[in-house]
Amino acid sequence: MKQQRMRGASVPRTARLTVGVLVVAAGALLGNGGPALADPAPPVAPAPADAAQQDDGCTVNQLLPYANCRWSRLYGLRLFYGADLHGIDLESSVLPRAELPGVIFGVTEGGGWSARLGSVNFSAADLSEAKMVGVTAWGVDLQRANLTKADLTGADLSYARMTEANLTDATLTRADLRDATLTGANLTRAQLADADLSGKDLTGTTLTGANLTGAILKGANLTGANLSGVDLSGKDLTGTTLSGANLTGATLKGANLTGAQLVGADLSGKDLTGTTLTGTTLTGANLSGKDLSGKDLTGTILSGANLTRAQLVGADLSRADLTGKDRSGADLTDANLTGARIENADARVTNFTRATLEGTNFHGTNLVLATLTGARLDTLTNFDGADLGWTIWIDGHHCTATSKGRCS
Repeated sequence: MKQQRMRGASVPRTARLTVGVLVVAAGALLGNGGPALADPAPPVAPAPADAAQQDDGCTVNQLLPYANCRWSRLYGLRLFYGADLHGIDLESSVLPRAELPGVIFGVTEGGGWSARLGSVNFSAADLSEAKMVGVTAWGVDLQRANLTKADLTGADLSYARMTEANLTDATLTRADLRDATLTGANLTRAQLADADLSGKDLTGTTLTGANLTGAILKGANLTGANLSGVDLSGKDLTGTTLSGANLTGATLKGANLTGAQLVGADLSGKDLTGTTLTGTTLTGANLSGKDLSGKDLTGTILSGANLTRAQLVGADLSRADLTGKDRSGADLTDANLTGARIENADARVTNFTRATLEGTNFHGTNLVLATLTGARLDTLTNFDGADLGWTIWIDGHHCTATSKGRCS
């Protein structure tokens, strides 16, 4: 009678759970790299097996779709290519240098939930070709991570740290990048269509061949960025910093560069048709031979810029800064230079015919053989220290070779 009761005794719940975990783990090992059982319907709220799992995270064998693995510590984790972890909750876990190529974190073709990866440490991890569509990854650490060909479509990457991450050929279409850090990241040929990069610090990033269709770049910092071959035509680049950027082969036609910073930019071979340059900083820029006729360059800073043989016919350069460097041979016929500064510049053979020079400062400028026929001056126009040798004066007569400060 005693033996019968022992055989019929119920198995403790903890033992049943242990057996269940072993069965699922065995199925995962014997199958094609994933659970042998059919993927269950998404639970309303994933729950840990017990309190210990919730506090201490998961072991490798517990990494399954929809598992609650928050706070896991899995240093140097290695999973097979294409491991399915969609719907898993890894928030605040630490997985630096993990090898997770092709891992599935996002929504699968069969539906379900995307993984929760908020504040996960993936620094220096291999996530190449990872499927991360729609994942919630706010504050995730992806510094120096390899995300080559990863699909991050619609992912929440707000506050993510992606400094020096490799995102070559990655898809970031409609990704939420609010307050994300991307300095030094490699975004070569990345898909950034409709991405909001406004105000983003993109210093030193590589965007060669990137797709920026519909992307917002207003106020972004692209100092020293590699933008070779990038199509920026028609873009609103108001307040954007492009100083020291590589613009080889980039297109700027019709772009709005109001208040933008293009210090040292080489624009000599660029088509600037329809481009807005009002208040733009072009210090040290190369604009030699460019046709900027009729443009509104009010308040534009062109100090040290190369304007050799540039066409500025009818341009509005009121309050512009044209101090220093070479302006020789430039055509400023009918230009408005009211209140402009052209101090200590080389303006030899420059054409100022009928230009408005009221309040213009030519202090120390070389105006040898320049033409001022019909130009409008006023009492504030300053020629102190200017070299006016052989300059054609406003009334059409030639100044003497030794004219200095005034035409004689």
